[in-house]
Amino acid sequence: MAQAAPDADTSDLVEAISQLSGRQFERLLCQVAARKNKLSAKSDRESELMTQLSEGLPQEIWLKFQELQSKKASETLTDTDENEISEVIESIDKYTVRRVECLAELAGLRNQTIDEVMTDLELAG
Repeated sequence: MAQAAPDADTSDLVEAISQLSGRQFERLLCQVAARKNKLSAKSDRESELMTQLSEGLPQEIWLKFQELQSKKASETLTDTDENEISEVIESIDKYTVRRVECLAELAGLRNQTIDEVMTDLELAG
C-alpha cells in the first residue's frame, strides 16, 4: 500500500509535535506560518511581475515613434520632431530597462537565469 508511508510519516510528525512544549509549539506554528506567507508572497510577486511583463509599450508611443521614423526617412524632421524623437526613444529605453528588471527579479524568485525565464515565457527570439 503506497499510502501507508505518508500516513506513517504524518503520525510520526504528529507524535513529535505533541512532545513540544507550549512555547516550542507556538514557535513552530510561527515558523510554519512565516514560510507559508513567504511562499504566498513569492507567488503574488511572481504574478505581479508576469502582469508587468505582459504589458506592452503603450501604442501611442509606438505610433509616434513610427511617425517620427517616417519623417526622418523622408528627411522632413523639424527641430521639434528631433526633440520629440529623443523623448520617445527615452520612453522606449525606460520601458526596456523596466522589463529587464522584471525579468531579473522573476529569475531570482525562480532560481533561474534571465535566459531561462525568457525561454519559459517564450520571449527569447
